[in-house]
Parts: sequence; C-alpha cells; structure tokens
Amino acid sequence: MSILLSNNLDEMDDDEITQHVEKALLVEINLSLSAHAHARRWYEKKKKQESMHEKTLIAHAKAFKAAEKKTRQQLSQVILDQTV
Repeated sequence: MSILLSNNLDEMDDDEITQHVEKALLVEINLSLSAHAHARRWYEKKKKQESMHEKTLIAHAKAFKAAEKKTRQQLSQVILDQTV
C-alpha cells in the first residue's frame, strides 16, 4: 500500500496545489509493520541514498580531476611536438 504525503497546512490556489502535488512524497506502507519500524525503514533508506549520492559526487570529482590531468598532459605533449 502506498500513500502520497504532502504539506496541506497552508492555503493555496490551484496553481500552487499543482506545484505542491508534484513535490509530494510517495510513501510505501506495509501494514504488518509498526509505525516505528516504518520510520526506521524510511530513514535507513534515506541515509543509504544520501550516502550513495555522496559517493557519486566524490567519484565524479575524482574522474573530473583525472580527465583534467590527462588533458593537460596531452596539451603539453602537443606543445612539445610543435616545438620539435
């Protein structure tokens, strides 16, 4: 079972409601679990996603630095070849 959660505390017009629904969060509910178990599952999933995102950013930075280094080496090689 899934529930679409959003913040309905503020009064909104139709355009804001459309934007707000797009920001809503779809939460999967298992009726055999307690509220605490659901919260634990959700926070574990969120923590794992944040960790994976962090690792992706680090890997991206490393790849970018490696590509930058390789480009500089190739550029210096081209300059060296032109001088010879």
